[in-house]
Amino acid sequence: MDPIQEALLITFYTHKLHVEEMCDLSCPSEGIMGLCEDLISCLLEVECEEIIHVIQKTGITFDISHGDVPQFSSLDDCVYKVPILVKDCGIDELTYSQVGFMLRTKPRKEGADMKYGENQSKTAAQMGLCSIINARIYPSHLGVAFCNLDKEKQMRLLPKLVLFIPYIYNQFAISAKYEDIIASISFLSQSTQKRRLTNIWSLISQVNKVLPYELQIIRY
Repeated sequence: MDPIQEALLITFYTHKLHVEEMCDLSCPSEGIMGLCEDLISCLLEVECEEIIHVIQKTGITFDISHGDVPQFSSLDDCVYKVPILVKDCGIDELTYSQVGFMLRTKPRKEGADMKYGENQSKTAAQMGLCSIINARIYPSHLGVAFCNLDKEKQMRLLPKLVLFIPYIYNQFAISAKYEDIIASISFLSQSTQKRRLTNIWSLISQVNKVLPYELQIIRY
């Protein structure tokens, strides 16, 4: 990794690299799509292990609240379906219910559509793959650039975009142990903790599978 790549990764993962513009298609696109493409090229070239070392070297972590702890039903829907759906559906301002309806694999009530659409969209937004403003979902420059990649490159990017989620970033930044994970969500109710832990470990496993054992977060 060269110094320019390291600087790019630091500013991206610490949410200082024009993240608002990259994750909001309503921002002027001049230069932003090129920046997204440069970032994606860097992420594809640099190993996840190197990214972890960069993250840990910064010493930076994020404050986490209830809404920052990921919640989803299908990671595939979050990553591979929401961004392209939002980009290509032809609706300028998607609601959670509309996203949930379009992600249906079987009939369900509108309230279930809304909750499903909300959870999958919010997780996609945490990875920068779409934008949410006032409970409306929009494409993002980063999401559009991601959609333009072939599936093999998208899959290679997945663990690196998971690391962009502030909650997941924090755990690898501090080399979290099992007890640290539990403590980090202690402000949630017991029932909510149980549900969110399933999602947390699902995301952590995406990163773990491309890391050497000594950098993995182990579930006891």
